[in-house]
Amino acid sequence: NSCLALVPEDLDYSHLLWIESDLCFPPELLRRLLAHDVDVVAPMIWLGGLFYDTWGYRDIDGNPWTNHAPYHPDYVPMSLMEMGSVGSCVLFRRAILDAGVRYQGTYQNGLLVGMCHDARALGYRVFVDTSTAILHPVDNWEAQMWRPSQLVIIDSSGNAADMPLAEARGLGLEMHIAALDPNMMLQANGAFLRNLCWRYRSNRISVEVQARPYPRKLYRMQVHIGDPEPVFFKNPVTRLIPRGILRKKLQKELRTSLTIEIEESAEVG
Repeated sequence: NSCLALVPEDLDYSHLLWIESDLCFPPELLRRLLAHDVDVVAPMIWLGGLFYDTWGYRDIDGNPWTNHAPYHPDYVPMSLMEMGSVGSCVLFRRAILDAGVRYQGTYQNGLLVGMCHDARALGYRVFVDTSTAILHPVDNWEAQMWRPSQLVIIDSSGNAADMPLAEARGLGLEMHIAALDPNMMLQANGAFLRNLCWRYRSNRISVEVQARPYPRKLYRMQVHIGDPEPVFFKNPVTRLIPRGILRKKLQKELRTSLTIEIEESAEVG
């Protein structure tokens, strides 16, 4: 709403495209949506092999779509289907905004869903183009679903102690653990690992992760602190290791061990 308020009223435009910042779309997207010449239209949105936005995509009676084919009993591929609401990426005709439709309401029935409902109440129609598709990246979405269940610090003598999760977050813990890949973990969690190096005065850290994806995405992480190597820690109290050297050193030490218990798949969207 704040962004819309910045648009001059006398600006010459015909449509507004809302697209969430983490979506990937082809250059043909806008041309294909505009070609339908309808009031509100959205493309299909895929997350890996799943349909993504089951929150926003609802039929005229308010029934949501599902992640798995056929997505909805009335689903027709390569067609223009009338909907009650759509989400994530939506093309609005300007007349809808000029009529005063804006974001409002609670999450369950507000935001893009609320805009579609309000537009339909004014006589405008909402559609999904099942012949046009965009992608939601899997890693970023999956990473935000994980929650830490335990963080254990093991010192160089082998003594283990739990670090309170609140304290871990204070160190900058935002674990990107989607693929449970050591390289990805190092790149995404460099600030946390650097803080641990500084806190425990060591440049030798290894990480082990045990993960349980379903029904809740939880991980338990063990951080092993080794004795520092003097070549990198001339004065560990006052000197922080340069980032590049630290990354190369951690790259040698970082490892993951993964334990997964698969139960039933949770719905996404």
